[in-house]
Amino acid sequence: MRLGYFANGLWGHLAFKKLQKNNRAKIVFVCGRYQQKDHQLKLLAETHGIPYYEFSDVNSACSLSIIQGHKPDLLVSMSYDQIFKRSLLKLAHKGIINCHAGALPFYRGRSVLNWVLINDEPYFGITTHFVDEKIDTGDIIYQAKFPITDEDDYASLLCRASIGCAEALARSIDLIIKNKVTRVAQSSLDPHGSYFPKRKEGDELISFRKKGRAIFNFVRALSSPGPGARAFFEGYEVKLEKVLILSKFIDRRYAVGEVTDVEKNSFVVRALDSNIRVLKWHCIKPIFVGGKFL
Repeated sequence: MRLGYFANGLWGHLAFKKLQKNNRAKIVFVCGRYQQKDHQLKLLAETHGIPYYEFSDVNSACSLSIIQGHKPDLLVSMSYDQIFKRSLLKLAHKGIINCHAGALPFYRGRSVLNWVLINDEPYFGITTHFVDEKIDTGDIIYQAKFPITDEDDYASLLCRASIGCAEALARSIDLIIKNKVTRVAQSSLDPHGSYFPKRKEGDELISFRKKGRAIFNFVRALSSPGPGARAFFEGYEVKLEKVLILSKFIDRRYAVGEVTDVEKNSFVVRALDSNIRVLKWHCIKPIFVGGKFL
């Protein structure tokens, strides 16, 4: 089977290497993001003698002509950033498939791994699906679910998801080659599903006027390589990377958001229903007892 491969980043690299091991599938061209150059993906393609492209508009007549010239049977998307329109959807007779780090029909959209942590979900999903004219709504090919524990953060989910997506794509392409795909309409699982938007600048601001569990989830959801949860202390910005819920005990002498204790490598802030110990942070000014977070 002849594959056209649209990809970017670590996820794209891992899936590329996985697909190269399938002797029944051949990647005939690779297309990277136009505005976010991926030199490693380009090198992988060139090392294997595969043509590499970066289209400013993947749906333009010129792009379609180039893609069609490679006579792909199936187009594969892994972390590609352009929406495929009708002409491109019909170009390969087996269609286009995509891997999404969400348990569709839920968690469509962007920043899914951040959102599942913020929402305190017990698992995250990986779904391969056919691409249609909407976003993340095509028929499901394969889906797997992975448990989330309190030891997980954004980095650990990214690592597990990148490996899981590579495996899911490889398995799905093998099913397509063998004509063993059982397409599952997303509407058969839920008539509406859910969609989550890409997180934007300003979404990283945190308030300690919330319950401890919500603060814990928010911090780990935005931890490195994310932007980090942010708060302000006496006019200075503080980036929080790791926190711990200490107890449900509330010392009424301190207001919500007030620093109640400082140790050598950590400090404690009162939340709405508990105490939060901040274990890892970055600040340009020391924090003193009596300070208060907004």
